[in-house]
Amino acid sequence: MVRYDGMRAKDLPIVRNLIPIIMKSRAVNTAEYSTQFDLSKTLPYIDRFNKNLYKQGFERKNRLKFFHVFLCAISRTISLHPQMNLFIE
Repeated sequence: MVRYDGMRAKDLPIVRNLIPIIMKSRAVNTAEYSTQFDLSKTLPYIDRFNKNLYKQGFERKNRLKFFHVFLCAISRTISLHPQMNLFIE
């Protein structure tokens, strides 16, 4: 489809193909943030935590995963900086 008001962006990640399916109209808002985080202390911490967990007799299904750390970081960020969670119409 050719549009007069812009050019098609190329070399985007495949996941971007889902955006039109998830966001049904142009009025839907999205915010993107691209950065790199240093995980040199986080990943060894997760390993140590899980090893200690097994020593205490907990099952494998109870192990800490990076996703848990990520969710905690997002939760803390929103609770400590509520001004970031605003929508201005």
